[in-house]
Amino acid sequence: MGTTKEEDLAVMWYDEENEDYVIYDEESVVDTRNHTVRYTTTHFSTYMVVDKKTWYDVWRNEINYYKREKPKKNTDIVFAVDISGSMVGPEIRHAKDSMKGIIKVVL
Repeated sequence: MGTTKEEDLAVMWYDEENEDYVIYDEESVVDTRNHTVRYTTTHFSTYMVVDKKTWYDVWRNEINYYKREKPKKNTDIVFAVDISGSMVGPEIRHAKDSMKGIIKVVL
């Protein structure tokens, strides 16, 4: 566990429907005596145990991809785009918009 304190552990759930991570920091029960972390759930899903203090510290800072340095002259950029059947409608539009945003920043 490195420098993680047991009392900073919490159960986290990935909410696929809303594409969001949910920390059950209040609902997680940490038993430092028996070295366990538990949470009672009503559905089967993907869960993980995380250091909630570190999680909050990392995600508290805004990630700004536009602050990166521009590439040097003659830099080639290649995009690989999934165009299978699952990439229709909003998915392909999001991919295209993302590529356009990157090109605007680079050029």
